[in-house]
Amino acid sequence: METDSFKTILKPSSGFYKDKGSKFHAFAFPVKQETDIRPLMESLKKEHHNARHHCYAYAIGYNREVFRQYDDGEPSGTAGKPIFGQLLSYDVTNVLIVVVRYFGGVKLGVRGLIDAYKNAASDALANADIIKQLIKDYYELRFEYDQMSKVMYLIKEFGLDQVETELTGSCRMVVAVRQQDSDKVKNKFEELGYKNIVLEVGDGTKGWTKEEIEFDGIIVSAAAPKVPEPLFSQLKIGGRMVIPIGSRTFQRLHKITKLEDGNMKVESSDGCMFVL
Repeated sequence: METDSFKTILKPSSGFYKDKGSKFHAFAFPVKQETDIRPLMESLKKEHHNARHHCYAYAIGYNREVFRQYDDGEPSGTAGKPIFGQLLSYDVTNVLIVVVRYFGGVKLGVRGLIDAYKNAASDALANADIIKQLIKDYYELRFEYDQMSKVMYLIKEFGLDQVETELTGSCRMVVAVRQQDSDKVKNKFEELGYKNIVLEVGDGTKGWTKEEIEFDGIIVSAAAPKVPEPLFSQLKIGGRMVIPIGSRTFQRLHKITKLEDGNMKVESSDGCMFVL
């Protein structure tokens, strides 16, 4: 059984259900964080401004740690809950489903509403391209140029993805490792005695004790609620930091670059999240 993968949808999809004159238009969207939700909702409300209800549910995180169900004026539990139930039935996450209702003049009752929102959401997911994504760990490798062939051999052997590569002076790579292979890959490097392939470990809130040293790159393995200023101050101009940012249970990987004016450029990594 795979424990390092999850299912989501590749691109937006839609569905439809009609009962007693009421029309239920369903829209499914791939999302990566809660900040993705609001602009999608605003766009749908603008497009369907005459609709009576805009009900939704979403799940984010490998184990759906971040989720919400919203009934938007429908009787409690008749809209958001059955929409969310379809996320569970299709076993997907990182997905938002919105069901827009145009009232047809006849009340459907509690059972009728539950069935309508369920069927509309189900139709949107049935029309979606459901894909599997792997959960990956990220390692920074630093080594001398004469070790390149050995490093590349291991990268090929384990099918590692090269995320970043720098070959100026000594070599530096950031590689993505499938989570279930992470310990095996790490042990293989250690067995071969690649002492120049290192993983720096530091305190992500206080920085390193040798404050006079500036670093070209920093990788932080522990999550922080925001970019730690003391650690950022230890980056050289043009230096980069990779760090998971978020809550205790849900984080997204960020790449921080220190600009010439001392400010930071923040980029969120697509397809890479951390959850507990």
